[in-house]
Amino acid sequence: MKRLISFILCLLVFDACSSEPVPTDPMDYVGMYEYRTAYPINNAPPEREKYISTNHDGDCLILKPSGEYVLMQGGTTKAMSETKGRWRLFVFQFHSIDRPEIVLDLHGYPIRVKKGIIRLLINDDLGVWYEKVSDSIPSEE
Repeated sequence: MKRLISFILCLLVFDACSSEPVPTDPMDYVGMYEYRTAYPINNAPPEREKYISTNHDGDCLILKPSGEYVLMQGGTTKAMSETKGRWRLFVFQFHSIDRPEIVLDLHGYPIRVKKGIIRLLINDDLGVWYEKVSDSIPSEE
């Protein structure tokens, strides 16, 4: 049991050290995010290809400076839906390690920064996340 706990703590420390420092100013997260996957369409395993290429190809998240968000989800074979609400930056500590998340209403997305690009992790095990693609947000008309 001690080995298992030590192994898990080592993984957490390695995970915390493997990504770049995470911005602490909530305004650094304002902007537009798009759905990304670790499995590009042409390299996707056959059992995941439909999920990757059709159900989420239209997903987009917009974080506004006012603290509001707009999440659009859908794709080629899934009807588009839109969810609006409030977002915030939340940092909790786990064994003295800061674990920042962007929280949309009650759902949290862990934050990782890779090569200077902000990622909001949807499911790290499956390799899916929202990636910041723009600091600007579309104007409302």
